[in-house]
This record gives sequence, C-alpha cells and structure tokens, in this order.
Amino acid sequence: MAGPVTVVEPAQVRVSKAQPVEIAPQILHLDGRSVTFSWKTRSPATGLLELVGPGGAADQESVFLEEGPPSMNHRLSAANLVAGSRYRYLVDGRFAGSFETATPGEPIKFGVFGHPGGTATYAAFPVAHLATTLDGMGLDFALCTGDMCNYTSAASFKRFYFDPFARFLASRPIYAAAANHEGGYPTSQGKNFDVFRELFPYEFPGEKHAYHSFVRGNVEFFACAYAPARTKDHEEQLEWLAEALTASRSEFRVVFLGGAQNPAGFDRSRFFRTAKDNGADLAFGGDGSGVSVSQVEGLDYFFAGTAGRDPRPFFLADADPYQLEVTRRDTRMAKLLGSWRFESKRPKTLVKDAMAHAADSPRERAMLFSGLALPSTHFHGFRVRIQNPSDHPVLFWSLWSPEGTRKSGDYFFRNEARFLDPHSTSVHHFVLPQDHPRTGQPWTLDEIELRVMSSALPEGFELSGHVEEVAVFSDPLQADR
Repeated sequence: MAGPVTVVEPAQVRVSKAQPVEIAPQILHLDGRSVTFSWKTRSPATGLLELVGPGGAADQESVFLEEGPPSMNHRLSAANLVAGSRYRYLVDGRFAGSFETATPGEPIKFGVFGHPGGTATYAAFPVAHLATTLDGMGLDFALCTGDMCNYTSAASFKRFYFDPFARFLASRPIYAAAANHEGGYPTSQGKNFDVFRELFPYEFPGEKHAYHSFVRGNVEFFACAYAPARTKDHEEQLEWLAEALTASRSEFRVVFLGGAQNPAGFDRSRFFRTAKDNGADLAFGGDGSGVSVSQVEGLDYFFAGTAGRDPRPFFLADADPYQLEVTRRDTRMAKLLGSWRFESKRPKTLVKDAMAHAADSPRERAMLFSGLALPSTHFHGFRVRIQNPSDHPVLFWSLWSPEGTRKSGDYFFRNEARFLDPHSTSVHHFVLPQDHPRTGQPWTLDEIELRVMSSALPEGFELSGHVEEVAVFSDPLQADR
C-alpha cells in the first residue's frame, strides 16, 4: 500500500525521472471535501499531485502533495477541498485532468454495470460503447459489480477495465466490488485478492479483506467481495455487513456484490437475509444468473453484467433526499427496460399533522391544507400516504407555497408529480427547502395542495377519501449532519 502524504512547498517539489506507468491514475474516491487518486508504476517512485483551484483564474493557487516512501502502487489523497467546486490536477507532472467536488444536499446520479472482462468473449460485451455512453450521461460516479479482468493480473485489469474506462476515471470514480476473477483467478492456489487490493486501495476493514463501504450524498454503499477465501472470511464479511448497515447514518443503504455470489459453499440466502434484516434497501450484482431483476430473501436485487444472455443489462439510478429511482437499460442503449422507485424508510419526527388543516380547494379532485404557519427552521419535508383505487396508474401532484404568495398571484412555488400504482397504497416524501426559493432567507410554510389527474378514475372520485396521511416532518439524519 502507498505511504503517507506530505504537503510540500512548490520550491521543494522534487522533479524525478518519469517512471513507466502500468496503470494510469484513476480517481478512486471523490466527495464534497476530498479526492483520492491511485495508479501503478513499473518500478518504485514517489507519487506527486498538484491541485489547482477553486476560484477564478486570477486567484487560483496550486497545492502540491508528495507521497512517500517510493512505491509501485500509489494512493494520494487531498482533503479540505471546497464543496461544489472545480479543480484541475496534475499527477506525476504528466497526467492532467479535472474534477468537480460534490455539493451537499444535491441529488446524485450513478450507473451500475458489470462483467467487462471475465470469461466472456471480449467482443460479445460492448465495453467501449458502454464506457463512452456512461461518460456522456452526466453521472456523478458508477458502480462495477466485478469481473473487470480475466486472469487476475494488472495487465488483464488494464485491458478490460482501466483502458476502456480511462476517460470516465479521469474525472469521476467507479467503485468496484471484487468478483471471482478479481480473487486470484484461476484459483488453483486458492483465492487471493492482493492484486485487487493493490489496484483499488480502498479503506478495507482488514489486511486480507476485499470488501469496503463509502458514502455519497444521502446513500451509503457496501461493496461485498465474491466468495471470500476462507470460511472465516465469509463469516467476517457477514459480521462486517450487519454492523456497518446497522451503524449507517445515511437515508438509503445499497449493497453491491462482486459477481453472482453463488459459488459452492457460499450461503447466498443467509447473505441476503443479513442484508435485508439489517436495513439494506436494495442490492446490485453481476454475471451469471440469467435474471436481471428479482427478489432474494425479500431484498430487491438488480443484476448488471452479462446475465448469461443478450441484451447485457445495466442500470442508472437517481437519488433525491428521500427517493431513489432505478432504471434498467441494455448496453446497446436501445430502450428503457423498466423502472423502480424506493422511498425513505428512515424514521422521521412529526412536526404537524396537516390533515387537521384541510380546507376547501377550488379545484376538482384536489385537497388543500391551509394555515400551516410553520417556520422553515422546524421541518425538512412532508409525507403523503395515498390510495389508488383505479385499475390504472394515476398521476399524482403535490404542491406547496410560502405564506403570502396566494395574495400576489404567484400561488405555488413547487409542484412534483409521482405515479401511483393500480390498487395500491403508497407513501411519498417531498423535500421542503430550508431557505425561501427566491430570497434565500428562512420562510413560513402556509399551504400544501394535492391533486390527481387521470381519466381512469371512477366518476365522482373524491381525493379526500383516499389520502390517509399528510404530515410535515423533521429528519433526525439531517440534524446529525
């Protein structure tokens, strides 16, 4: 593993001979306050990083970081960055690029794919096309569900993963879960994740483990390794997963697996029960099952990779503060193949029961809740529980407005639509801003209105008979941050 990092003055930066690079620098991790790079040279060298930014061209300053002692496997991190800002970088004086730190509270968008290497014929999986497509989608990061190489070697990782995804990795991370091909394949000498750990130097919980976790936005991700080398390692991974999920302070908890997680001797049911019972919201996996979307032990499971047949599926996900939506695509980008929505399950604190403030609405099939008089310093959003008695999906709108806006004619500041599934009761969370959308100052919530729009609804349908709850809440997780 790489050594300690030192901040050095520009005059003290050592200009050393450029070492041949086996694996070019990648952004290993990026959030609102820090960035981590990793790369591999063919002989020991001291890693150097220059960061420029943020700010305008006139006031940008360079920060120089030096890694030591010399190593072939490099990991260099910069902390105390400014959130929501663009930085330029130069690694080892020759690898240039830029990245943008995350903005707290902003939604995140990520992609999930798997099996760019593995045992499949290389040309059968359009890796280059997928890499180019993902790079142009405006993603914040991606997840890879393993099989990034064929034989477990740096050269194989380079061919099947690092080279095709080089452009993406120069500005955003792809977080990887280790599958069987990352575990010392072929495994005649037993499983060994040393190469994976060297090329992907995450914060692992132990010296031999290949599983790890990280937080981006309102989601914590748990990358689990395929078939740990020994029974003891399997037990330790399950213990780690249960403890880490329980301790998570994120709105959503997403598990992603290296490979299909179904080798001989692996208790797949127990693994998914552990994830489900300790609070995981969903899981992603890759390669081998032939089923793209399923439930395992009650946990929604999305399969990205070869899946044993065409088309090779991958997924896109958008995470708002209280909602995570997953859409399925295929690697040829021919069409959207399905979408799934996950609502927050974390406990919220009731601030006001808005049902007690129901008032007459001038609109048909609408409910108005007026006179709430709630200062924005007291809440984070509102929750609606609603029934759809129809045989068809129904378009459902929520709207809200600050105090005094009705008089000005600028009635509602925000409207947001959701689809209600047929014959279902569903819960929906809506974010309310802490500052007035125009003035940027604290404000007072006055009204919420709910509307449905569908020709499929029965004649004489009254929304008031199907809205079970409207509650303004505060979020204990937000208070912790």
